[in-house]
Amino acid sequence: MTFLNILKQSFSTIFTPLVIVLALWATPLHAEEPASPALWKLTDADSEVWLFGTIHILDPNVSWHSEKVSTAFNEAEFLMLEAPVLETPPETMQQIVMKYARNPSGVTLSSLLSQAGNKKIIEALVSFGVPENQALAMRQQFEPLRPWIVGLQLGNMQMQSRGADPSAGVETILTEAAKDAGKQLRFLETVEAQIRVFADLSSETETRMLEESLAQMLETPDLLDGLVHDWRKGKAEEVGEALQAALQDPEVYTALLTNRNQDWARQIKTIMDGAGKYFIAVGTGHLVGKNSVQDFLKLHGLNAVRQ
Repeated sequence: MTFLNILKQSFSTIFTPLVIVLALWATPLHAEEPASPALWKLTDADSEVWLFGTIHILDPNVSWHSEKVSTAFNEAEFLMLEAPVLETPPETMQQIVMKYARNPSGVTLSSLLSQAGNKKIIEALVSFGVPENQALAMRQQFEPLRPWIVGLQLGNMQMQSRGADPSAGVETILTEAAKDAGKQLRFLETVEAQIRVFADLSSETETRMLEESLAQMLETPDLLDGLVHDWRKGKAEEVGEALQAALQDPEVYTALLTNRNQDWARQIKTIMDGAGKYFIAVGTGHLVGKNSVQDFLKLHGLNAVRQ
């Protein structure tokens, strides 16, 4: 998979302490365990909105469909996702990415990271199965890039080294099904707005984020397996507690979750003021824990009921 294709799958994902929030990977689960991921519903006389937390990149062997999810999706007229990542032409994506991905002139990635952080990039790449000589060459290619974009690429490389496949991600599957069924696609934000969630972080924060992510990739590569199991079984409270524990940085929490959840709740309020049936699928981290989309919907007088 090319770097650009990896990026196209990245902007709906966040890596640890961000990967734990919006994009989870999974190891295969026993087929006999029925899936029951959480769903919430809002309804009035002429509107119906389903909220579904997703996993953006998955092992193709993981089964996540349930009868409730299928019924809600089939009845919807519109599929609403975070951003049109899958719909954006590669050349357009490249232009947007490069607008925010490069360090200022004279600044290199290695100059931003600690000595340990620089070493861990090579260790992480080797742990993903990249031969050391190629890892060294790839590390050099990272030099002009900002920490946030390097972290996204490394996070996705780790997921894929563990069997995950972007084509098996929930949004990809839902998008294909929506097109086949003639449903209309809608989006909560633009690709550029989603990229700026990362790009507008302070340099210190994005650098620290990469350093912490590298440590997690190497020290606890199996950390998320339990979270995926809880997500698949609909244990939203357990997932929420883990996510809250992972996001301690106020700047990151506000940028990645609070601000976006507030905006999305406003958009959902507008939908409910109108008419139509919507299936809204966003990263799981937005629908659990403190300052979730549901919390902000309550401020608009809307109660999303767990189904």
